[in-house]
Amino acid sequence: MIRDQRFCSDILHQLRAIKSGISAIEASILEAHVKNSILEAFQAKEKKQAIEKIDEMIDLFKKATNKGVLLG
Repeated sequence: MIRDQRFCSDILHQLRAIKSGISAIEASILEAHVKNSILEAFQAKEKKQAIEKIDEMIDLFKKATNKGVLLG
């Protein structure tokens, strides 16, 4: 679009659409991982393993929301 000398507003619109799409994909991947981690944590026979999974899930969520993944 830049090479074609398209209007800045068109380029910005496309960039917003790309960001939105990537954010949706990231949120979907995070959601699937969280669901799997929760299931693994509850099925874990060792409390330490369950806590590690829960901590991992919390860290991923914090990183995702700090980068705006889930805030969109």
